[in-house]
Amino acid sequence: MLFFKKVISLKRHLVKLDHVRTPFGEPFNEDNHWVKTLREYDLGLRDFTKSSLYDFHQRFKPVNIFDTTPDGETRLDSFFLGEYPWGRWARKTSQKEWFEGTHCGPSSEENIEKEWNDFIALYHKIVTEGLRVEEYGCPLGCFLIDEDKVNYFIVLGGNHRMAIISHLNLLKKVSVRAIARNDIQQFSYFRRLKIKYPRPGLDLNKTRQLFKHLVSPEFIIYEK
Repeated sequence: MLFFKKVISLKRHLVKLDHVRTPFGEPFNEDNHWVKTLREYDLGLRDFTKSSLYDFHQRFKPVNIFDTTPDGETRLDSFFLGEYPWGRWARKTSQKEWFEGTHCGPSSEENIEKEWNDFIALYHKIVTEGLRVEEYGCPLGCFLIDEDKVNYFIVLGGNHRMAIISHLNLLKKVSVRAIARNDIQQFSYFRRLKIKYPRPGLDLNKTRQLFKHLVSPEFIIYEK
């Protein structure tokens, strides 16, 4: 199975930037927290604790993927954060692993500062050298195909790069590849959704609600 996924992952797909999302469903538009951070940096901000990046980590602290839904009605406490009902998108399971990561809060001050420094360094590198896709490769992730057969791309590797592309208005369509991992489904179709990770209270209707929220152009931080 992994061999075939690796073969499939070799193919590059052109996806509209408007149809690209973070794993939590955040579009790469002017309201994206990374894009806003770059805009603030261009205007002279140098204190990472006053950035949109810092604010995002302070306010966006989901327990599981259903915390990303705006009304909270589909939240399921028994779900891991790195799981969609139809498959995993991250290997992390413990709260400690998420605390040490950069996807969302809660995060340590040290890790937020490190992300800021790495992000700004990458920004300067791309401004100076360009994207250099042939050298660094394409963003990796998985596809969600809605009921109208429109392709949406969930970025699992290359979120910072995607935000820089958006901020600098470098591309309207981005070359991406489907990630090759046994625990991640490369293409998930709305009309063929199946619950791979059943939990008490989870049904197909709630699964479809989550799918639609992830591809929606709206992103609302759910605050408890």
